[in-house]
Amino acid sequence: MYFSFAEEEFIIYTGFYRIQIECRGNMREFTDRLEKIEATLPVSVSEKRSEPAVVSAGSFLQGYCVHLAKALQAKYGLPAFALVDRGGELVHAYNIKWTPDNGKLYFDARGITDRIDLFTEPFQGSPDLKETELDTVLETVPQWAFPEDEISDAMVRWFVKNYMDIWRIEANRGDVME
Repeated sequence: MYFSFAEEEFIIYTGFYRIQIECRGNMREFTDRLEKIEATLPVSVSEKRSEPAVVSAGSFLQGYCVHLAKALQAKYGLPAFALVDRGGELVHAYNIKWTPDNGKLYFDARGITDRIDLFTEPFQGSPDLKETELDTVLETVPQWAFPEDEISDAMVRWFVKNYMDIWRIEANRGDVME
């Protein structure tokens, strides 16, 4: 089911948000469960020896979210944003689509939700989160902070290929990104 009900109130959530809701605020359990959704990619992490790269769904909440947000922006034209803490640190990158009623749908590796509280729940330990355009944030961080290379490209391809359904809403009979 793509549209789901939670706590007597109608909210939208798809994909891995179901796991987050099942964990009832226990973010350690949630990220542990995402880390168990993994694959070995056909690229090597070392030039000197064959050492395959292992990727997990959790990687995209903890470091590779920037690459995924940029990929969704390039492929689907979804504006990319970042949650930034009061110290200017990038906490999480994601995409947004505005709804006809001026609401927002938040897109990231968990799927889609329209609830800011559900969306920001894993990042509640970060003080005073502010939403900023991703390109603006990336102008202030060093190149090495979010490397894009053969491994990160393979990670994003794996995730999009295997979990594309997390960004679909059944009632729309297709891709929300269209």
